Amino acid sequence: MNASTRERLLDAGVALFWREGYTAAGLADILRAAEVPKGSFYHFFTSKEDFLRAALDRYCANLLTHLAEVLGPDAQRSALTRIDEFLSFQLKPPFTDDYRGCMFGNLTQELGEQDDLRPIFEQIFREMEALFESALREGQAAGEVRRDIPAAELAAYLVHGFYGALLRSKAAGSKTPVSRNRDLTLKFLKAE
Repeated sequence: MNASTRERLLDAGVALFWREGYTAAGLADILRAAEVPKGSFYHFFTSKEDFLRAALDRYCANLLTHLAEVLGPDAQRSALTRIDEFLSFQLKPPFTDDYRGCMFGNLTQELGEQDDLRPIFEQIFREMEALFESALREGQAAGEVRRDIPAAELAAYLVHGFYGALLRSKAAGSKTPVSRNRDLTLKFLKAE
């Protein structure tokens, strides 16, 4: 068994959890998609729940890395430009291929009430808000983002709106809610 087998399993799991959800994606489906035998799965993971945590860790680490890269300080791009870039990435493939939303958001909706997973989901949301808050503070200092609402509250608003728009786009089978959320959010954030 090597690390590439583990990575194939995680690749397959992320794709299936994203498309099908945790409950609908059976272990046999994951094994078939990864083209590995059952014993290989149990070499790396103790259970499907253990596998879920590893898939979430991997997906969310990539999501947070992307968010940090887009929102991080950049002398060439304003804070609002960087926020727009993040809000706009959900308007491009693979997200618009079948309007399946975000694996993290989908699994939060499906499993968020489970006491053992709730802290994991909440921590990721907090980390997202912190990254937005940093960019918003920068925008407030530069006079491009409204100052009448604290950056922390604006960051929470951004994350709530973003995931609400993803949910609505998934239900509608259209990118319109995400596009509308982006446009209205940028208007709301802009300093007068």
